[in-house]
Amino acid sequence: MNRKEYFERKDCSAINLLRDTEYEIKLSYLKQVIGDFENKDILVLGCGNGKLERKLLDLYNVNSITLVDASKRYIRQAKSNCNEANCICTEFNKIDKRTFMRRFDIIYSFDVMQYLQSSEIKRLQLV
Repeated sequence: MNRKEYFERKDCSAINLLRDTEYEIKLSYLKQVIGDFENKDILVLGCGNGKLERKLLDLYNVNSITLVDASKRYIRQAKSNCNEANCICTEFNKIDKRTFMRRFDIIYSFDVMQYLQSSEIKRLQLV
């Protein structure tokens, strides 16, 4: 069994507990920084597998949630975890004002900026 297979086992409860704890910490941080998610339209840049957003949807009555990730694999997982979400597979450097035909009340991102080049970050500021 290789390392990837080891960590993806369902019986690897310690790893799964750590992942759940990570989601709880991120959700707690979002609540502190953003506050109320009720009746909001949310955009997530770099949603990964969508498990954090699943927890968010279980806790709050949001108007809508749009999940964006460059990975087709992660978007498939996010769709599975958050079937009510609008999921978009695209790279950040391809996002422009036409990508989203509406405005969002909340936009957040975790664990993504370190993968972006400065030109991509500047482009996001213009959108």
